Amino acid sequence: MAANEAPAPEGGRHAREEDGPTRQCVACRHRASARRLLRVAPGPRHEPVVDIYRRLPGRGVHVCATAGCLRKAVEKGGIGRGLKEPVRVDLDALCTFAAEGLVDSALKRLGIGRRNGRTHFGFDDVERTVAARRASLVVIAADASQRTATELRARAGHVGIPVVGGPAMAVLGAALGRGDVAVVCVEDPALAADVEWALRGAAALRAPQAGGAGGGGGGKRGGEKSPAAVESGSTGT
Repeated sequence: MAANEAPAPEGGRHAREEDGPTRQCVACRHRASARRLLRVAPGPRHEPVVDIYRRLPGRGVHVCATAGCLRKAVEKGGIGRGLKEPVRVDLDALCTFAAEGLVDSALKRLGIGRRNGRTHFGFDDVERTVAARRASLVVIAADASQRTATELRARAGHVGIPVVGGPAMAVLGAALGRGDVAVVCVEDPALAADVEWALRGAAALRAPQAGGAGGGGGGKRGGEKSPAAVESGSTGT
């Protein structure tokens, strides 16, 4: 657990105004760069999909990358109104798909950084880069050892470098063309901002929710289960 954390995805040292158009979350009304919100687009059989790479045609709506905002956007009808059609959503599946997509996006960016020489991996290399204050972000694998996670969190924290939890070592290593990789750091600030937002968003989407927006709250108690799917009609513009 020490290697993982689930803060709100907009947090961290790289939180800042982004260039480009801004959009508003249909659940909590938070306005941010479109790059820092999930885009939800129409899918087949009135089942909306999260458009991770923002490539799908047609109308779309934007939602904060948290399970709470996705749930509220469905249950309060924000997605249906924005897409101007009734929608049927499996909330758990939608959150899982979005989280997996964000992790995939982060891994692709780490791979690009590796090819450009701006992503470093392995304890010694990461430690040197952090000590030299050249790192903009440290990523620690979910199954990294307690000692590795604790030491690098302390070293990065001492010099003000953000740390975020990543996927398993095998997954992280595969993205870099290597075997198991426990720790990675990113030098480029813009690349680090993209990776940090994506991984924090993935964690927030996997966090248990009680239905509130903005990623807060806990899961349902006393054995109560969330409905497998929620229908939301289009009731206005």
